[in-house]
Amino acid sequence: YPLFAKLFLRPRRYIEPIRRELEAQVARLKDASIELTHLNGHQYLELVPTIARMVPDLARRFNIPVIRIAAESGFTSITLF
Repeated sequence: YPLFAKLFLRPRRYIEPIRRELEAQVARLKDASIELTHLNGHQYLELVPTIARMVPDLARRFNIPVIRIAAESGFTSITLF
């Protein structure tokens, strides 16, 4: 959870490094000729607002048609936003 706190308290500091990392991960798969059918976050990281705002642009730029969104029963009752 320390990462969540950092992203919540000082998001601007981390925007570009995170964007570069996400782009590098997708580019590596594309370079390996792996067909990407969707984007999927890990440990709900894609729900952090700083990252959530990046995901649609990333999908568009790399022509990825689907973004998996966490939708678990009861999940919203335990989130902070």
